[in-house]
Amino acid sequence: LAAGAVAADEDTHSLVGGGMPWETRYDERTRTTLAWVQDQWHGATQDLLLAASLQHHEAYGSRANWNAEYVHRLGTAWRASVAAGTAFHAPDSTDRFGYGGNPALKPEQSRQAQAGLAWQPSGAISWRLDAYENRIDGLIDLALVDPVNFIYQAQNVERARIRAIELGFDARQGPWQLLASVDSQEARDTTNESLLLRRARFNSNLALRYAAGRFACDAALQSAGPRPDYGGVMMGGYSLLSVGAHYEFLPGLVLGLRLDNALDRRYELASGYRTPGRDLRLALRYRLR
Repeated sequence: LAAGAVAADEDTHSLVGGGMPWETRYDERTRTTLAWVQDQWHGATQDLLLAASLQHHEAYGSRANWNAEYVHRLGTAWRASVAAGTAFHAPDSTDRFGYGGNPALKPEQSRQAQAGLAWQPSGAISWRLDAYENRIDGLIDLALVDPVNFIYQAQNVERARIRAIELGFDARQGPWQLLASVDSQEARDTTNESLLLRRARFNSNLALRYAAGRFACDAALQSAGPRPDYGGVMMGGYSLLSVGAHYEFLPGLVLGLRLDNALDRRYELASGYRTPGRDLRLALRYRLR
């Protein structure tokens, strides 16, 4: 049994476009409190988790939420799970008062349900299949309110639904590890049955890692399918390759090198807005022990 409380006092100052016609500035202070309790039971073949929380936001009042998860082990290799819960997300100061902000925004409230099946035939290989549905009231999203001047504003989507299914794989052999996942999702505004923008229907990830002694390296390939954007634009899919390595040449002192978007692919997450190209980073880190 665990319980806790969190108090936050956020003081935000911002100035965007000083002296420009589209200048926005704000100075906002927001206080929130959260209390939660969680209990877990573990049996020979079954696990159960129950949790509840009460959050108070000075601008949006109090909200109670809950979460429940049940896991059943079917023999030595299979595991089935189901989970459900609710969530509350209040817009931050930028959403309400920043560039493209909307002081009339309401908080997001959601309900989730998930089911999963995992298979681990050996200690070195595991598969998992997860399916979930998330229903959101008041989803915060950008809307094009002035097509002539390309002005966007944060607005609430009255009702949204996100459904997805994901398949994952994990294999280990000595110092090597292979991770792979692929998912298909449908994100829809259920008030008018239109697709939510800038969300790919298909995504995949593939990573190969090696770690031995003080040396480790990895390569990762991230892919996303086409995504709709404002004005009927369909943004193309993309694949990004990243590689990295690090070496601990003294206890706690690590030298790392990472190359993101190694093939210098051109892609967009929002139509008309460029994203970074090839990015090389060298880092020296020290970790206290």
